[in-house]
Amino acid sequence: KVTIPNCFTAFNSTFCSVCNSGYLQFSGQCYAEIPFCVNYNQANGQCSICNVGYYLSNSRCVQLPPNCLTANSGGVCTNCASGYLVASGQCVASTANCKSFDPSSAFCLNCADGYYLT
Repeated sequence: KVTIPNCFTAFNSTFCSVCNSGYLQFSGQCYAEIPFCVNYNQANGQCSICNVGYYLSNSRCVQLPPNCLTANSGGVCTNCASGYLVASGQCVASTANCKSFDPSSAFCLNCADGYYLT
């Protein structure tokens, strides 16, 4: 009997044609489905793209922090939703009429014309 891990139907002793439920077949091998993954590397079964609202970290899809649109593999936000700005890797509400801000503290440094800091 042919035993390929997580294989439901084998074509031969090294190639699986149908994987068990919860597994995906790539190049004759079965790889576990990764929750919230939308695209896999065909050579090794690793996730390469996650659903919207998730970022890729250690071959897993992890939910983005609040108000974050994109993050690096360490979970540090790199792009925020409208009305928010990146400060120390997190999304914080932007201050109305702020022209420039300190990216580490999110404090406003300069105001838009016609406004002043209080």
